[in-house]
Amino acid sequence: MKKAISIILAAVAVIPAVASKPDFTDVINRLASVKDYHSKASVNVQLPQGTEVTYDLNLWSTQSAGDKHLAPCDYLIEWTLPTPSGEASGFTAYTDGNLFRKIDTRLQEYHFEWDSIPFLINNTLNGVQRNSQFTNILPQFIAEDLAQIRDNENWTYKFTADTVNQGKPAIVLTGRMTLNGYLAKNVLYIFDPKTFMPRQIEIENNPTNISEQLLITKYDATTTEKVPALTEAELIERYPSDFDNYRENNFSAESMKGKPLPGFSLPSLTGERYQRQKGDPLASPMVIAILDPSISTTKSSVDAMRSAVDMTPKSVDLIFASISSDIDGLESATGLPRNGEYMLLSARSLARSCGVGSYPTFFIIDTRGNVSDVIIGYLNNLATSLLEKLAIID
Repeated sequence: MKKAISIILAAVAVIPAVASKPDFTDVINRLASVKDYHSKASVNVQLPQGTEVTYDLNLWSTQSAGDKHLAPCDYLIEWTLPTPSGEASGFTAYTDGNLFRKIDTRLQEYHFEWDSIPFLINNTLNGVQRNSQFTNILPQFIAEDLAQIRDNENWTYKFTADTVNQGKPAIVLTGRMTLNGYLAKNVLYIFDPKTFMPRQIEIENNPTNISEQLLITKYDATTTEKVPALTEAELIERYPSDFDNYRENNFSAESMKGKPLPGFSLPSLTGERYQRQKGDPLASPMVIAILDPSISTTKSSVDAMRSAVDMTPKSVDLIFASISSDIDGLESATGLPRNGEYMLLSARSLARSCGVGSYPTFFIIDTRGNVSDVIIGYLNNLATSLLEKLAIID
């Protein structure tokens, strides 16, 4: 890897050329404001033990269609990777608070309206939509990284607006980040001086450290090809096999409205099993919560359900169905069961059957055994929302 590292350390020869000279901020602004971007690229990843892999990428990005401002752009990233057992492939698609990500044999999905937590790590815009693989080589994300280099005191850099790289006019930026006196990162960016779009990026993480890693991205020609449509239906049409075979949820929980609740048989905290068949009628309406006790809002969800039941004049049963087999975790979230309550464990199969993709998810069941309504994610007004839905249930 020494040879590759020397590319960054030596940077590039500065050869004067005659042209107007943009400054660093001009480059950042152009990258941030690009409307429609498309390019193919390769990303070579080198590790100190000699391991080396190269991804081939197809990249699209465009100005965000929605108004959530969770990411600097909507995007589609397709990748392939040769392996001894054949070619691996995957994709990440993001638009307006909805992200689909296919890795190996898993197709994951995240929806801000269902559950905002994966999008707002530590209450910042630093979630799955920003940290998915290869997002940092899209122009709009590069603009954010360059702004950090320009404005953060941990960085030192050299910006050359008018030079030549590999026989072509180029804009070049070299930089290094130092944390607590230690060199944490070296970077080299090479841009086209006409379009300001990236031609090559080299990022060396943890130089001279055992966890040292070098990533070299080389771009093909840039085009203004529009990003393919990114709605769920259009992604299913583009990747039918991936959605059929690898989607963790074959349909969303919201599609359960009006349908019979699937049958299930789950263990309770006492070791007995709670069972019901699809279509079984109920003596009273029921609310089933699919819970993950490790999530901080689980106890608040339980309290809200109980509050709603206390306020309704109807008799309503509650089921707290944990996707975990951890008895202590569920007991900690729910406390002792009240009359008409059931605490169930190992509910992942029920979650899959109901299309649950985030936790908590609440199903309001009428006396015919059908799903009357669905609430996805914890809401501050959860008790009121449950009470309103129970008020109109048969």
